Amino acid sequence: MRALTYEHPWKKPADVFMEKTRPDNDAQVAIAKKPRVMLGHAAEPIIIGMLAERIGLPIRKGRTRRHKFYEWMSASADGEVGTGRPVASAEVKLVSEDVAVKYWRDADGDPVVPLHVLAQATWQAPCLSVGRCYVAALLGDFDFVMWEFEHDQRFWTDITQIAEPFWMNHVMKNVPPPPDATEAWGRMFEKLHPRHRPELRRVAGAGDIIREYRALGEQIKQLEAKRGLVKQELISMVGDLEGVIDGPWKFTWKQSASSGTDWEAVARELARKHGVTPEAMAAEISRHAIPGSRRVHTHEDKKHAPLRAA
Repeated sequence: MRALTYEHPWKKPADVFMEKTRPDNDAQVAIAKKPRVMLGHAAEPIIIGMLAERIGLPIRKGRTRRHKFYEWMSASADGEVGTGRPVASAEVKLVSEDVAVKYWRDADGDPVVPLHVLAQATWQAPCLSVGRCYVAALLGDFDFVMWEFEHDQRFWTDITQIAEPFWMNHVMKNVPPPPDATEAWGRMFEKLHPRHRPELRRVAGAGDIIREYRALGEQIKQLEAKRGLVKQELISMVGDLEGVIDGPWKFTWKQSASSGTDWEAVARELARKHGVTPEAMAAEISRHAIPGSRRVHTHEDKKHAPLRAA
């Protein structure tokens, strides 16, 4: 749900469409095995226990609940507050310091609830038939913070007005969402159409869009060149120091500890040490080649593949 409002830091509407219509179990297993994700799941009962102690109410593990009026709407809170019928929902997070600085702290460093988490908690409350929600988190070096909110019906309505058409018009009908500016949409469309046929589709008005695309590309090149010049001017001011500063603005030019690993050199060295022949090495490299992807090109050319009407 958070992804549909573009509030989720990593997930977008196109990701939701693919998850619901073409789930990739291997990818989901790979994500679940990431250390940060595993640690977050392991920390949930600990944070829930800390929250329960703070509010003086029992919290049991949440389960999937469906809205009593909207059959398509469901949610799974991390915890349900109360002994019998839940009186509030609980959402808990384990947040690393880098993520906390980006999403969970304001300009003064004080803790705040990110909008995408607030949207998640707001979505859950009606599915649990409760009017209150708790959000708790361990930030950075285990700084425990918590908030209590009354359900915001207006915010929930705004979210629902986005989620319901998406679910009904795209997920239920298996129709991809319209293009947006996210990389997720591009990944989705390439998965849906991984290969091309040597034909061109005639689309009225496409020429104007192609020209606009090329013009924007030229503007970006000019801006990148201008930005590069400004960067070099600042670097020339720095010289052999760490950076320059003027009022609240600071520019640094520092050497990193490492620029990465030359894996090709590592492979060559290992091959040499273990007596792997160049032919075997080439075969192994070919076996692990990354499949090609579809790339965008624009040009004016009267010689082209057969046209196909839209």
